Amino acid sequence: MLSSLLAESYVKFRGPLLFRFVYALSETSTAVRHIVECTCKEILHRQHPAVFTSSFVDVVCMLNGWTGHPAYQGAAGNEAFSLCSEPGRRAVIYRFLLSLLTVGQKFQVCSQMVISFLAAFTEVEGRGRVRLPQHLHGQGGQTLSDILILLACKEMRVCFSSKLASQAGEEEVPTQGAVADPGVETARGALSGMLRKVICENVAPVLVQLKRVMEAERSTFIGPLQHCLCEILFEFKEELADVFGGDKELAGEVAFDMHKRARAQTVDKSKQEKGKQGRFGRCMKMRKSLGGAMKRAAEAATDNEASRVAVDSGLPQDAMEEDTFEDAPASDTETYEPTSRDDKPAATRRVTRSMMRVEPAVVSPPMGLASAAERSARKARRLR
Repeated sequence: MLSSLLAESYVKFRGPLLFRFVYALSETSTAVRHIVECTCKEILHRQHPAVFTSSFVDVVCMLNGWTGHPAYQGAAGNEAFSLCSEPGRRAVIYRFLLSLLTVGQKFQVCSQMVISFLAAFTEVEGRGRVRLPQHLHGQGGQTLSDILILLACKEMRVCFSSKLASQAGEEEVPTQGAVADPGVETARGALSGMLRKVICENVAPVLVQLKRVMEAERSTFIGPLQHCLCEILFEFKEELADVFGGDKELAGEVAFDMHKRARAQTVDKSKQEKGKQGRFGRCMKMRKSLGGAMKRAAEAATDNEASRVAVDSGLPQDAMEEDTFEDAPASDTETYEPTSRDDKPAATRRVTRSMMRVEPAVVSPPMGLASAAERSARKARRLR
C-alpha cells in the first residue's frame, strides 16, 4: 500500500520515510527486502534520480546513529534504526545504493565525502573543528571508518581513474556500431586532466591535512586513511610529488605504502594460486604416504604372525622359510609314528609336503608334528 502511495506521489519520499526505507534494504526477511528493493529501484529512483545522491552521507550517519557532524543530522529522530553494531547489514545497503548511481552521481557523492564530511575534521578558518573519534567501535568511529572504506572501495574507484570512468560512460551510453571515434581518445585525455586537477586541488589537500591531524593526535584511523590515499592516488603514482605540491617526503611515504600494498597483494595472489594448484598434489602425496603406511603395516603384521606361528609350533623361525624342506625326501609324502610308547596303535599319519609349504601367515602347520631336530635324528637312525 505504501509503495502504491509513493508511486502516485500521494506520499513524499523525504525525511524519516527515506531513512526508514533505506533501513529496510537490509531486512533479514528475503520477501520484505525484495519488495523494498523493487520499490526503490523501479519507483523511487525513477521518480527522484538524485534523491540517494543528495542524502548518501546522511544515510551513512543515520545507519551508525551519529549526530556529531553539524552538516549531517540524519540520525536525529532515527535512533531506533541504527545499525552501528551490524556492519554486514550496512554493507548491503551501501552496495545497493551505489549500484543505482551513475558515474556523475558517484562524483557528487565523493565530493560530499571529502569536501563536506572529512574537511570538517581539519583546521577550518571561521568555524570550529569536529573532534576526531577516539576509537573505532563508537558511533563516530564507525561513521568515519565507513566513509574511508567507501572512498577506497572498487565501486567508487571510477571517480579516480580516467580509464574506468570512460569505460563506465561507454556502458551507460552505448555507441552505434563498432567504428572507433577519434574524439573518444580526446575525451579520455580531457577526463584524465580533469580528474588530476580535482584530485590535486580538492581531494589530496584535505586528505593530507587530515593525515597530519591524525598523526598529531595519534589516531587509530591513520591506517584506513593511508589505505584510502593509496587507492585514490594509484593511477597518479608516477606524479605523486606534483599531486602533493612538491612535498617529496609525503610522496615518498605514500609511494612506499603503495609498493608494500602491491607486494602484499602479489604474495597473497601467489599463495592462492599455489594453494589451488597444490591441492591435488597434496592429496596425491597423502594417498601415497597412506598407501605406503598401509603396506608397511601389512608386512609387519605378516612378520608378526609368522613369528607367532613359529613359536606356537616349536619350530625355529628359519624353518618357516621356503627352503626349509631342501633336505626332505624326494617322495611326495612322509610317514611319522607316534612319539610315545604309551600311545595306542593307530594308523600312521600321512602329511603331504604341500600342506607344509603354505604361507605361514595364512595356514598354521598341523599340530603334533615333531620338531626338525627329532626328524633329523630319526632319519639318521633309519640310515644306520
